[in-house]
Amino acid sequence: VAGAAGLCTVNDYARLLAGTRVLVVEDNRLNQDVLQGLLQRAGVQVVLAANGAEALQRLLGDGRFDGVLMDCQMPVMDGYGTTRKIRGYPHLRSLPIIAVTASSQADVQGRVLAAGMSDLISKPLEVTAFYRTLVRWIKHLELPAGAIAASLPNGVSAPAYPGIDSALGLAVVNQDLALHHKLLADFRDEQQGLIERLWQAHAAEDLQAIGFLAHSLQGAAGNIGATAVRQAARQLEEQCAGQADLAPLIRQLAQCLEPLLAGLVCLPAAGAGPQGRESEALGSEQVLKLERLAKLLRNHNAQALALVDELCEQSRCSALRAIQERIYRLEFQQAYELLVDLRAAQG
Repeated sequence: VAGAAGLCTVNDYARLLAGTRVLVVEDNRLNQDVLQGLLQRAGVQVVLAANGAEALQRLLGDGRFDGVLMDCQMPVMDGYGTTRKIRGYPHLRSLPIIAVTASSQADVQGRVLAAGMSDLISKPLEVTAFYRTLVRWIKHLELPAGAIAASLPNGVSAPAYPGIDSALGLAVVNQDLALHHKLLADFRDEQQGLIERLWQAHAAEDLQAIGFLAHSLQGAAGNIGATAVRQAARQLEEQCAGQADLAPLIRQLAQCLEPLLAGLVCLPAAGAGPQGRESEALGSEQVLKLERLAKLLRNHNAQALALVDELCEQSRCSALRAIQERIYRLEFQQAYELLVDLRAAQG
């Protein structure tokens, strides 16, 4: 490697990672898109896992990874428990595992290190710090923070949307305007019913569900530059551990989120056009599995987790990914409704 003096841009830094292979363990699809986009632009081969159990399966089935980016809070098996299990295998004890978290808890760094992870990256991502941390652990090269200067493409104009700091949103995706627009459309589509779900959880006194929804929103909002929504979601998550009345915080979050979503209504659907995910016809065997999945979802049967993973392994259908995300959140009714739409589209 030429050394720090020869590295002056983010792209120079990222090129050090070209040809490496990284496992991204993340349950949130928007966060998957951000991480995958940044890594692929650096020439990194990316393998995705939606939860800790899936990550462990991939590592044991194909151990040739140069590093792991590990979300800390996930359904099925969280990042802390997953890391402890990984470190139990001798050939994986030195594998770099870097936590990626939007958690506002003060003790998160201590928990990360105690679980056996190598380092911590905070969401929303700061691109230079993201690449620098990966280079430190994967290439064993330490460069000073001042050695990196972000290179901004000429002609990139930040779009204006209510509640969105587009400069921050573009910085997260390294000035990739197409990816920024895609994340905005994904955010709008996936957060439509969030406030309603929060009120339902509040009525059921389900603090765990409120905390999970607020945490997930906090990370997604950070990825698009929605600073007010991110702050409101953080305050809601922090208060879930106490005895405070959460209703005012949910109302505050709604006041930030609802006009933001309304301002994004003009964006095309995330799957539309040449930049979106392609819809894919399912084979007869997969259609039969959809029928089985529908029965499991109607009965709120947790076996749906394994079956939807199997289907997603066999197909890149975007509708299946959306169903998988709902199931991971244990939102069986919402997953079933999406499945009904998919079956209708498949004829």
